[in-house]
Amino acid sequence: MEMNAETVRAASQAGEPAFYADVTSEEALHHARVDHASAFLLTINDPGAVQRTVDAVRRVAPGVPIVVRARYLAEREALLKTGASDVVVGELEAAVEILARVLRLMQVPRNLINRELALVRERTQTSARPSTVPRKTLAEHGLIGELKIETFQVPAVGYTCGKSLKELQLRTQTGVSVVAMSRDGQVIDNPSPEMPLLEGDVLYLLGSLEKVRDALYFLEAGAVPVPDAIGEATRMWKKSSPPV
Repeated sequence: MEMNAETVRAASQAGEPAFYADVTSEEALHHARVDHASAFLLTINDPGAVQRTVDAVRRVAPGVPIVVRARYLAEREALLKTGASDVVVGELEAAVEILARVLRLMQVPRNLINRELALVRERTQTSARPSTVPRKTLAEHGLIGELKIETFQVPAVGYTCGKSLKELQLRTQTGVSVVAMSRDGQVIDNPSPEMPLLEGDVLYLLGSLEKVRDALYFLEAGAVPVPDAIGEATRMWKKSSPPV
């Protein structure tokens, strides 16, 4: 939905379902069947219009996740309170890109750069709002509130596919536990350590932020980061050798 006629025309010619409409209008949102959407992505630059749009979408489609692009980190909290599910901040992403380029100039390995950028993003902006369902979250359980749950989907090609949890030795290698697994839309809690992992399986990982990030890299490449004598900034990688 776009108010620039040239943008709509170009998108339509490219085969995109673009419409000339005011996204802040509840009537337009109804016509666009926003209440049937899987998600609503908002990328306009006017902060006032962004607030009005989020408010309108929340009234038209209360259950649809809203992802908003904001220019400044200071706008994030107000948008979340208005009803945004997630806010991607341009100011922050620019800072992250600068960090990435500096680390490259310092010849830091790419996999370590990716890990550090993921940590920066997670520490500065969460990926989703807290659930409104009245049940306790990890954060409400005292010390274990510091633990994170992350997901990993087993790719067709790579280190993980075909191996069992026993073969991977994930907890021994990274300190992270697999608390559940989903396969073909079914959740398996406490999966058997002998079960081979198949393409498309989703693992639910539990651990501290740093350990979970290490586990994601381990599952991709069979390698775990270990600190060398110099320190965290120059971490080296070693290939793990799980017992056969």
